Amino acid sequence: MARLPVVAGIILCLLQAEGLAGTAHGAFTAGIVIGKVKPPKPPKLRYTWGAAAISLARAGYENPRRIGAAGDLYWFEAQRAGARFRVAVWIATGRIAAVRPA
Repeated sequence: MARLPVVAGIILCLLQAEGLAGTAHGAFTAGIVIGKVKPPKPPKLRYTWGAAAISLARAGYENPRRIGAAGDLYWFEAQRAGARFRVAVWIATGRIAAVRPA
């Protein structure tokens, strides 16, 4: 049903109209890109403080306490096997990046 008006509109646009010699011109675009197209970047994922603390708990650390964020890392102070540690967790992946004695 809707095809007829669309086809009629395209045909009317492509018909030649009278014009002075050398002044007539036309243009047609179809939205086609030839060549390599970069795919859209996936959204950046960020672990929250709570999710990072869960990662620490799964790694065997107890009582994580937030210290701060620096760059791409969350820093915690946590306990494991009776000793206190400062632990860095990657914000993007939730993996442990560094462990230092507190």
